[in-house]
Amino acid sequence: MQEQNNILSVTGLQLKIQGAAQDGIILDDITFFVPHGTICGVVGESGSGKSMTAFSVIGVYPTTQAKVTAGKIEIQMDRGQTDLLGLDENELVEIRRTKIAMIFQDPLAALNPTLKIRAQIMEKICLSQNLEDPEAGEVLGHIMRKIRLDSDQERILNSYPHQLSGGQLQRVLLAMALVKNPVLLIADEPTTSLDVTIQKEILELLVELKTSENLAILFISHDLGVIGEICDYVIVLKDGQIVESGITRAVLKQPASQYTQALIHASPPLYKKLERLPTRLSAATEVGPTSAILGQERKEIIGLDNVHKEYIIAGDILGRHGDRVSVLENIKLSIKEGEIIGLVGESGSGKTTLGKCCAGIIKPTKGRVLYREADIMTMPVAQFRSFKRNAQYIYQNPYSSLNPKMEVQALIADPLMLEQQRLTPALRDKVLEMLDVVALPKSCLHRFPYQLSGGQRQRVAIARALIMDPEFLVCDECVSALDVTIQAEILNLLKDLRDAMDIAMLFISHDISVVHFIADRMAVLHEGEIVEMGDPTTLISNPGKSYTQKLIQSVPQI
Repeated sequence: MQEQNNILSVTGLQLKIQGAAQDGIILDDITFFVPHGTICGVVGESGSGKSMTAFSVIGVYPTTQAKVTAGKIEIQMDRGQTDLLGLDENELVEIRRTKIAMIFQDPLAALNPTLKIRAQIMEKICLSQNLEDPEAGEVLGHIMRKIRLDSDQERILNSYPHQLSGGQLQRVLLAMALVKNPVLLIADEPTTSLDVTIQKEILELLVELKTSENLAILFISHDLGVIGEICDYVIVLKDGQIVESGITRAVLKQPASQYTQALIHASPPLYKKLERLPTRLSAATEVGPTSAILGQERKEIIGLDNVHKEYIIAGDILGRHGDRVSVLENIKLSIKEGEIIGLVGESGSGKTTLGKCCAGIIKPTKGRVLYREADIMTMPVAQFRSFKRNAQYIYQNPYSSLNPKMEVQALIADPLMLEQQRLTPALRDKVLEMLDVVALPKSCLHRFPYQLSGGQRQRVAIARALIMDPEFLVCDECVSALDVTIQAEILNLLKDLRDAMDIAMLFISHDISVVHFIADRMAVLHEGEIVEMGDPTTLISNPGKSYTQKLIQSVPQI
């Protein structure tokens, strides 16, 4: 790789947090290059330094105590290589305005919720290219075609961020990045929260832009399948150091580092059923073709009988109602004691709505939700309270579902505090028992959510649900934002809880590989209807519907 061909050259980079323990070294001796027209992947666990590497390139840090103490970060300019670390703030701002663009994991957080999409993209065009509105309008049309949003352009441009899907929002962020005609695009986990089909479209678009625009892309992800799908080169980070780097195919097929091997093996295989995923403490184990749960006669714990759910779109200022939108149609589903049902489908297919109907959080428009053959909508109040205690919900993002002002002890005890009003010694013992169940150390007891890792926060959310001694859990995308090693630990934990406590689960996910690992049966939801259901291994190897086949073919493979 010739030096003059590299858009980005990072050599010997060291980043410290001043005043932190153990010298506070966040990045140590980081060296890599991103040539023209290539995608360089950065992979590793949470806390490995992936995002801090990106922040170092753009010169923006989450804390004022962060300081680069060694190394160079050079970008190819018209006049040759320029070391970004030697520039003042004004010069850095100009580089970020014209040469480097970055897109983030959560587009809703990156966009202004009070402005329509047109205004936000036009502002970027006018600022970066010094154009007036008429000329900027022509550039806007060109950019919308480039990111494949021109077929529904007017509706999207006249929408607010909350009115668009995740895939559309990520394309909008990409449009705002491309208006400056950057030479380097940094993509920080841009597809983590997207379903597999939308993810595939975004990945294909990035590869197309790499070629058509001769764009250099630094792509950060914890998903090795995604890295293998689009990246030409990859660097593997662990504890702020590069443990392995090279051509992506070579690194993933013949990893030299034990850490890289552990990351690869922690990802659930799509076409192979495992009993347990390998973690830091245990190896993988395979399972036979028939689940033990399916081989037993079990009573139904949750049943959905012809469930429909409709929403009414907000009306106008005169009080007239808007159109009715059907989210679920004619849903029939039976979940047995101790059974795990996996629910897959694209965003907007109705997965979360179905899960909330099962847990009694929302009421169906038509049909019945049955708990041990009793309709939860007509049962007496005391019986409904018993159902609510026995049906718990684990949300996708524990950081938003956990009160940031409460310590872990109070968060886990909170559901029972509604009944007991105070933290009794017996309740504290119950909290400690739950910490043991979810394998959290007692040192976490007085921490706040922001002081925990993503995996620890998810374990707290699970412990809070388990303290009610439930019979049924709805797990709504509860591992989608976790790195592969933490995901493996949480999935193994959920399986252990099912075996130990005989808990039934509805496991909602857009990741078919994860569902294949954990589920006894898999249901495929498309536009509010269950189009296919059966044994996960059978459905994956021989799908009966074209939609199921489309989902399977969209799963990135290592």
